[in-house]
Amino acid sequence: MVAITVTTASIWTAVGTLTLAIVTGVSLAFGWTSLRQGQREVEEAHRPVVVPVLPTRPPASSSRSGRGPRPAYEPELSGPDGLRFPVQNIGSGPALRVEATIRQLKIGGPQTPGTAAGIGVTEIVPLEVKFPRVAEVPDFELIITYDDAAGKGWLTVGRWNVDEGRYTDLAFNTQAEGPYGLKQDAELVKPVLPGS
Repeated sequence: MVAITVTTASIWTAVGTLTLAIVTGVSLAFGWTSLRQGQREVEEAHRPVVVPVLPTRPPASSSRSGRGPRPAYEPELSGPDGLRFPVQNIGSGPALRVEATIRQLKIGGPQTPGTAAGIGVTEIVPLEVKFPRVAEVPDFELIITYDDAAGKGWLTVGRWNVDEGRYTDLAFNTQAEGPYGLKQDAELVKPVLPGS
């Protein structure tokens, strides 16, 4: 009888210990999930979003196409091999280590990226990319990479269409593997539709 009682007590102790371990594991899983969600919310609350500044006048007055004075904030030539364009941080946190490059849609070649150490919230900063024969490139794809205060990399990609006098196909995302570092994650990609 003593043997049965000791064995029964050992079984119940083992069952209790296993139950406690399962409850602890579930609690840790919920805690980890809550922590990650809170971290994502904090990151989103302080996320920079760097965009090229859009022209403020109708595209019919585009200087690069030879139709009149240049609209405010339109990309402009700066010297024989430079293209200057303003960018703005419309996010809620500072953008650090900003770098802009251009993918030339018709002409290839080496380039010197436009850089800025940082762009504060609502700040407009001109960036200048240098590459040979820039005057022969009316349309281009602009790629802007930048980091948030936590060191997470972000990316903005858009196309300048000189005939329309505006940027089209803007997309924002995290830097990860993929074209230009664009992570294919439908939840993070937020395209800006033309006319919006």
